[in-house]
Amino acid sequence: MSAISDLLSQLEGADPETAPLLVQQILQMEELGQLQGIDALRASRALAIFAGPQQLPIAGELAGRAHQAGVPGAGALFAECADKVSLMTGRPQRFGTVILEHQGDMVMAPLDGVADDEMRHAFGLPSLAEMRDNVERRNKERAQARYEDEGLPPGQRFCRIWTNPSAEELRSGLVRHPDGAWADGNDLTFVCQSGGFGAIPGPVFELPMWKVLESNGAPTDLWCV
Repeated sequence: MSAISDLLSQLEGADPETAPLLVQQILQMEELGQLQGIDALRASRALAIFAGPQQLPIAGELAGRAHQAGVPGAGALFAECADKVSLMTGRPQRFGTVILEHQGDMVMAPLDGVADDEMRHAFGLPSLAEMRDNVERRNKERAQARYEDEGLPPGQRFCRIWTNPSAEELRSGLVRHPDGAWADGNDLTFVCQSGGFGAIPGPVFELPMWKVLESNGAPTDLWCV
């Protein structure tokens, strides 16, 4: 085993206190710039996890080299490093791997529109629609957990919750509240009927609504948050 391979093995199992010291040793080794294949991916992953953001260009270069060699997983790591470097330098991300948090929700950082789904697939990433669907699925899970915990995240004055209402409950609510809004204590419910692809109440606070399904899974024209 080479010296750098030994350090990488140590780093992969290192605790948070030891990791920075090992990272500095790896960065000082001339062998780092010559790594290929799986070793390049190992080094890239270690730097992406344990090194500071200033080392992301090096991590991205190593991941790109591993991707060109056909190492599974290297393309996705390259895309993640490239997106983070773009955002750090004030530019939109290219692939859509960076997810930020805003008002308790996860949001995809702005995209530059250059990468299409064919390019994403070439780097081992899902389509943009799949990535956005995954973000919304996680947001709904977080919103339901917030409702069950009966509290807001620290520093938040409001955020979306999800009570998993049935379509019949919402239709009944619309009969009682034709304006599409009602309150249960501190919990506000907004409902609308639309055949579109989404609805966002505004303009003061923009809260994307979720599509509501029938009990048998059939789609409805109801949107709720």
